[in-house]
Amino acid sequence: MTGFYGVQGNPISDAVGEALMADVEARRFSHEVVDTDAGPVEVSTMFIPRDLRTPEDIENGGRPLLFETAALLGDHEVIIERRSTGAEAAQAHFDVLSRVRSGRP
Repeated sequence: MTGFYGVQGNPISDAVGEALMADVEARRFSHEVVDTDAGPVEVSTMFIPRDLRTPEDIENGGRPLLFETAALLGDHEVIIERRSTGAEAAQAHFDVLSRVRSGRP
């Protein structure tokens, strides 16, 4: 098995996966900066061609997790959400933005 997946969740070759990993801007799904009392929080959702599931997720038959939404305050991760599809990732991005804007990270 390759270990890399395309944006639709299908396995892709290592060569294509490595090329995707190298192109960070092409993998950026959404990105925004929110000013908060604690400072600016960067909310970014990225397509990650490598499956982000834990061994437990795999054992339980979970789908590959290919999108990651992170809220970063400086160098600190405040929130991390991982999803399987672009639609789920878009919703996670919206949800994280809402949480950050309301002060509920």
